[in-house]
Amino acid sequence: MGSDQNHTDYDLGQKICRELRCGNRSAILELYNSYGLFFAAYARYRLFDNDPHGAENVLSNFWLELLNAKAICKYSGKASLRTYLTHILNRRIIDA
Repeated sequence: MGSDQNHTDYDLGQKICRELRCGNRSAILELYNSYGLFFAAYARYRLFDNDPHGAENVLSNFWLELLNAKAICKYSGKASLRTYLTHILNRRIIDA
């Protein structure tokens, strides 16, 4: 992924950060619409041997974590936004 995409991702991350900090919780929908299906498939793939509801629980916790703005506001644009968020989701999967 090129630096232009990372810059675009950084701008999006900062925009969502500002919106969430202002109380606009629906700002997370832009991330959900862009990456929600990918994250759902990824979580189900990683947790396929566990509790059938495990992926849904992990995903719920992941999206709730993003709503508090702390995680998205830490995004620095060094990697793609999807990669950054996948690392966060992966930590939640490991914790599960």
